[in-house]
Amino acid sequence: MFTKILLFGLFGILFTTTFANEDSGAVLYRHSRNLQKRSSNPSLPKDKYDAILKIYSAPGEIADKDKKADDVSQSYSSTEKQIVERIKNFFHKRADILKKFPQSTTDILKTIRELRKKQKDTHQPINTKMASIVKCLAVLAVVATGVSSQPFRHDPFNPLGPWHKRTLHCGLPRFIHKLPEEYQQKIKAIWADYQDGEECFKELKQTKEIVHSLPTEARHKIFKGMCGPSFLKNASQTVRAEFKKVWFDPNLNIDEKELAFKRLAYSLLSGEALQQFVKWEADLQERKHERNEKIAKLSPAAKAAYDKWMSMRKEEIVFLNSLSTEIRQELRLICGFCGGHKHGSGPGDKEHGSGETTTAAPEGEETKTETEKFFRFHDDALDEFFRRTEEELMDENECSAYFY
Repeated sequence: MFTKILLFGLFGILFTTTFANEDSGAVLYRHSRNLQKRSSNPSLPKDKYDAILKIYSAPGEIADKDKKADDVSQSYSSTEKQIVERIKNFFHKRADILKKFPQSTTDILKTIRELRKKQKDTHQPINTKMASIVKCLAVLAVVATGVSSQPFRHDPFNPLGPWHKRTLHCGLPRFIHKLPEEYQQKIKAIWADYQDGEECFKELKQTKEIVHSLPTEARHKIFKGMCGPSFLKNASQTVRAEFKKVWFDPNLNIDEKELAFKRLAYSLLSGEALQQFVKWEADLQERKHERNEKIAKLSPAAKAAYDKWMSMRKEEIVFLNSLSTEIRQELRLICGFCGGHKHGSGPGDKEHGSGETTTAAPEGEETKTETEKFFRFHDDALDEFFRRTEEELMDENECSAYFY
């Protein structure tokens, strides 16, 4: 168990130091590189990858970058040049998407980059030892020490979702055997010609359309018990709605919501579900206590740096959550594999003209938007509501795409 925790921590530190403030172009390039590694074609040597990466990560016109890439790759073999062409096409698609953005969206992207830069600048004056402490704490806030479970894989402060990887794996979904035979055959036909390592946006879209063509009641019956915290895995929609009302009540702070969750659990849950909640809540409190103990041991300077850093992260979240659903969707177009971290409508939407936030579930069937928001909370103190437990068979991204 200790080895698992140590590995999670080391991975988190590597992620924090390498990717936290990386330019989106570099992120997309790395994604392209990972795709190439999974394919049957040979990959470029690291020095050649780095040369192309440096060209396309720098500011400037895409045509000028193409010319520089052609000059650099003149001595490459024919196979290596083919790989370079794939990378060029990847960045051309991204450039075409960015050209379609309205000026308002471009300004938003600029604001996000500035907030990221502020976060990066905050770390500069901190000495190496102190910076390491702060980075480790950031990892703990995300991994929540990983005891007895896999770590959840997203940034809880980022409503746009993880920018560094896909939300869904390519290939036949793991739950295909639970679908009616007719639907199984349709989905198998979609993936029949797919080759490992290729882009699969089209196949994923078609798969989701087929799954969602199932009647809502049938779809919920198939996926019931595969999504959400263990103590709610078999709960009715009515019970889930009561928990949702608490988390979407803007008049309650995080501590009040946690207390209300306990009251609901002891009044609405029973038997195995209540036992699961007790186990889950005790596990949560233990990890929170361990993390708070580590924070308490920080030096005053490190504690001040940590508080400032967390404040800026939350400032970014407040800004992003103030955007309308349409603008957030446009931002997700920067990388087609983003968007697994959805939050429904924002203050900029028409239905929010009064400035109020949706707090209660509608009567009858839950709406897709509200359900998507259910298991997505922001405060790092309660990140365990995100995590996958041993009883959960599907991750959040699969549940968002297929269940709701």
